[in-house]
Amino acid sequence: MTKNTFTNLLFMIATSFISAQQTYDIDANTNTQSTSIFNKNENKIKVSAKTLINPKTALINSVELLNISIDYKMTNYNYAEQLNSFNRIAYNIGIEHEFSSKTKLNFNFNPAAGFQKDFGASDIILLGGLEIEYHFNPKNFLKLGIQRNTIFGKTQILPTITFHHQVNQKLSIDAGFPSTSFSYSNNARNQFIYTTSFSGSSYNIDQSPFSNKLTTLSKVEFSNLNTQLEYERNVDSNWYLNLKGGYDFNKKFIAIDQKNNLLNDLNNSKGYILSFGIKYKL
Repeated sequence: MTKNTFTNLLFMIATSFISAQQTYDIDANTNTQSTSIFNKNENKIKVSAKTLINPKTALINSVELLNISIDYKMTNYNYAEQLNSFNRIAYNIGIEHEFSSKTKLNFNFNPAAGFQKDFGASDIILLGGLEIEYHFNPKNFLKLGIQRNTIFGKTQILPTITFHHQVNQKLSIDAGFPSTSFSYSNNARNQFIYTTSFSGSSYNIDQSPFSNKLTTLSKVEFSNLNTQLEYERNVDSNWYLNLKGGYDFNKKFIAIDQKNNLLNDLNNSKGYILSFGIKYKL
């Protein structure tokens, strides 16, 4: 299966739902991350659609495309040309079902593929999980779940937890793992969000620069702890602008073989991140 075939398939699945949707979002953003070793640029577009199957059940579909390019600041890296570009395609289907006025079940299935240029079936990993949401009262609810994800670079199963508290009409708090955030809105058009979160991903290497060290396909893994301040501006009823600025800590960028043997470590402990995005909601 080629990259274009897989991309077209995902869009066919997503657009088959969008035509009947009540709401959908198109979200595009670009960001730059800089460390003392390299600059990392990301460009992403995500299309999401949501439909109400019945008053208690909603179906959510999304397709996400991501491109990463890396510019090494040191020319003595012999892998600079081989490890300078990565791509990710992900499709997500989610179901939200209300059992009662207090309890909701959230399920998501998320096949994703991380690769360089040539896409193959071996690039696909199956992610997703389950989450129970319980509302104590109109201002407080708790989410408990389990997810198969890549937030630490490796594909693994981890618990998730979020406690939401609505302090007042302007301020809310979501505390938990893998992210904690504070959201403040001074009016209907402006929203400020402070977030601390763990995130990560992995990508198969097409042509390994470490060919003298292995005979099987290798991959790279990214992960970090990020803290950032986000500003979102509602330009009109449908368009939103988004600005983010923050810092990455405990950054991981490593190359491994299929047996998880470390091939090379490009770790750099910290670096800043800047992001600009635009979103369309209907």
